[in-house]
Amino acid sequence: MSPSRTVQFIDQLKTTEVRLLARSVFAPALLTLLRIADKPLNSVGNVQHSIRDNYQASTVFNLDSYYKNWLNELDAQPQNLLQHLTQSTKKLGIYHENLWAYFLAHSGRTKLLAHNLKIRNANRDLGELDFIYQHEDYGFIHLEVACKFYLGSKPESRDWEYWLGPNRSDNLARKIHHSIKHQLPLSDHALARQTIAQKFADNKILLPDGIHKQLHIGGRLFYKNDGISKHNPLIAAPHLINPSHLKGKWLTHSQWCSLCARNYPLSATIAEKPYWLDSSEHLLAANNNTDLEKIGKVEPNLLACKNSERSTHFVFIVPDGWNEETPD
Repeated sequence: MSPSRTVQFIDQLKTTEVRLLARSVFAPALLTLLRIADKPLNSVGNVQHSIRDNYQASTVFNLDSYYKNWLNELDAQPQNLLQHLTQSTKKLGIYHENLWAYFLAHSGRTKLLAHNLKIRNANRDLGELDFIYQHEDYGFIHLEVACKFYLGSKPESRDWEYWLGPNRSDNLARKIHHSIKHQLPLSDHALARQTIAQKFADNKILLPDGIHKQLHIGGRLFYKNDGISKHNPLIAAPHLINPSHLKGKWLTHSQWCSLCARNYPLSATIAEKPYWLDSSEHLLAANNNTDLEKIGKVEPNLLACKNSERSTHFVFIVPDGWNEETPD
């Protein structure tokens, strides 16, 4: 199914939490990678070369008729999912992981074996594995997931380090390097193998010689723009990022106020976590009474907007001067 048709199907689901799960797993991701366990590892220092040499772009989960039926059934009877999520904080990263955990445990084609499996060396934590699961076609997989929202601070550059989190405490380069250099290799560590073997024994499964590695970074990239309707095709997407990734725009507070002062015809509402994962159209339908002129003055705010052309967008409004600093 094409990315646009996938999003259209997801957006017709009636239950918010089911839409959030479907978007987490099936919506176009920023980066999806799979490394088959028996493929010889090409050891190179450069992360971009490592990705090209050692991984294949693979969504693993495609929205076929089986998963469409499963999602429709879940939408009709979402009580188990809702109960599962009542135990989850609204912090976006944890909420997103819990959506994945429910999917891997209940979707029928996978068996969830471990979630947040800690790897320890005596009293020191070496890290934790997001998921170990069994796929009916691929076998055993170590999966790392993330949901990230980055703003392009240097439009002419495709370098990852110029894609910053809204509060500038994170960037795309740091996330990809940490995933490829630390998180995915952790399952090869001798102590990790022991921990995984015990978890497999608990499930009466023999530890295989190799475990495949999967990385799924979902979320959205926001491109610098001077207006809600304008599109700037010259802005470059980051290296290796899925060309069908979800997109938004970002404006400074002054640019936003200029639009408001011109009585620019739009409706908008502030998107709260974890509903950054939903569609802008659904968020607007829930609430469109935002006090527009205060947005983004002190801290970044994510808006769901509808403009005069009746198209909907996600737009980050950031304080003036947000882009004058250099990335960490």
